[in-house]
Amino acid sequence: MITTARDLDNLVPRFSRDLSEVLSALGVPAKLIDREIEQMQPLYFGRTNSPTILGSMNDFVQMFKWSLDDHPDSTLIDWSLFLAQAPCRPIGMERPEPLAPRLLRNPHQFTVIDGGES
Repeated sequence: MITTARDLDNLVPRFSRDLSEVLSALGVPAKLIDREIEQMQPLYFGRTNSPTILGSMNDFVQMFKWSLDDHPDSTLIDWSLFLAQAPCRPIGMERPEPLAPRLLRNPHQFTVIDGGES
């Protein structure tokens, strides 16, 4: 997700609001979004030394830069949704767009067995 880092005093509420908008646009139910935002509290930001994470972040930056001229009126939410369509190595080359809603619906990744009686 893309958000601005200006006005650091309001970064946490802005991040939470923007994340909520992106997840909603991805089709995540409001109840699951609220649960995720609540479980993220307190929210911390930090650096990573992971080459895989850094490489993916650099890939996203390049995709963003290369596409800016083609979509000058896009919002940060639009850009977040655009980038969520790109395969990402830290998540096994899956795309965040379908993966995020799936994980939020089943955060422990339990295997759901349908049918059968107890």
